[in-house]
Amino acid sequence: MLYTTLKGRRVPTWISKKYVAELEALQKVLIEHGVSVHRPVSITPLAEEPLGLGQMFAP
Repeated sequence: MLYTTLKGRRVPTWISKKYVAELEALQKVLIEHGVSVHRPVSITPLAEEPLGLGQMFAP
């Protein structure tokens, strides 16, 4: 739904800020318990790809 609403624009910071903080907190807890955490690199979709498709194939 977010992809269709924003139509390729960036997610507003007031939305993503909360989730970024939660992911960083989760990463910290996992590392404290000996889990190796790998963060994905940014994916830039090609112009001809439908919105959201790049995230499906992120490495």
